[in-house]
Amino acid sequence: MKKYSIIKLDDQTEFNYLVISLTYESILSFIDELLKEISGDSNILFDTFLTNAEKSNRYVKVSVINGKIDRTKFKSVNNSLISQNIVNLSCKYFFSNKSVLNNGVLTTPQKEKIFNKGRRLYTK
Repeated sequence: MKKYSIIKLDDQTEFNYLVISLTYESILSFIDELLKEISGDSNILFDTFLTNAEKSNRYVKVSVINGKIDRTKFKSVNNSLISQNIVNLSCKYFFSNKSVLNNGVLTTPQKEKIFNKGRRLYTK
C-alpha cells in the first residue's frame, strides 16, 4: 500500500505539491520514496490528518533543494494559514477515498465528520 498521495498545485500558492499522508506513520517513513517522484526544487505541504487529526500541527511544510530535504527544516503550519483551495483539495480527497481513514488514528466521530457533505475537516 502506498503511504501518500501527491497533488500537484497550481502557481497561485506558495507550495508546488500537497502530499496527503495515507498512514498514521511519520512522514519521514516515506520521504525517500516521495523524493523520487518530486521534480526540481519544490515547496511541499504535507497533510498529516490521519496522524494528527485537526490539531494545529496537521499541516507541515518543507522545501526540496537539489533533490534533498533537510530533515531538520520541517515546520508546522497553523491550520488557519492554509488556503481554502488546499483545504478543499484535502477534503475532496478524503471524501473520495474513505477507506484510507481506517489507516489513521481518527476516532469514529472524526471519521463521520468527513462524511457529512459540505463539512470542513477543521474550522478556521
